[in-house]
Amino acid sequence: MRRKTSIKSLFQFVTKFSKEHRDQKEYRQRSVYWLKQMKLIRQKEEKKEITREEADLLRSRLVAAKEWLASRDYLTGLYNRRELDRQFQEAFFHSQRTKEPLSFLLIDIDGLKKENDRFGHQAGDKVLQKTAKVIKENIRKEDMAGRWGGDEFWIICPNADASEGEQVAKRILETVRRHPLGEGKITVSLGVGEIRGETGKSLKDYFGEIDKSLYQAKKEGGDKVIKV
Repeated sequence: MRRKTSIKSLFQFVTKFSKEHRDQKEYRQRSVYWLKQMKLIRQKEEKKEITREEADLLRSRLVAAKEWLASRDYLTGLYNRRELDRQFQEAFFHSQRTKEPLSFLLIDIDGLKKENDRFGHQAGDKVLQKTAKVIKENIRKEDMAGRWGGDEFWIICPNADASEGEQVAKRILETVRRHPLGEGKITVSLGVGEIRGETGKSLKDYFGEIDKSLYQAKKEGGDKVIKV
């Protein structure tokens, strides 16, 4: 039987799935869509339109795409809250064991509520996406960034002390100043701190200190970095 699907079109199919899947906001919608694609692969295999090897390749790619998407925030493509929390705890305990420095950044968008109220939630979504893009462009390869929720983002910087973490924060701040994120005035506030291998201090203790520095930056009008 003549094969109707080439290797190239199979890869295009998986790429199309990944993009469409990423745009779905509800987990149920994503899961149903994923299952439909799995069923389609099986049907193509049964009809001899693709070989078993090609079907297995597609299935493995779809499984990998689903696992990747399960750890990502649907709007920004950064880590979601669940994955970010897991990464943070893992980095924290690694730092405690090895005594390597670990810096942590909290970022909050100033003016997002006004942007939503004045220009609509689609405009607010664009601000979140642009903020995520700025973050990705200014962190190191080994850093981990995610959206904690609402207008708050986290960045975990392994093997970096507070000064190095502050440099990352300043790059983000300056980029936002040069390139407007929204229709109205949008800035960012950043709190930075270093997590050390100190006895008696918990992850919650460190987070509380850094959160206070972010609150102080907001209190002083935003558009600034404050280091613990």
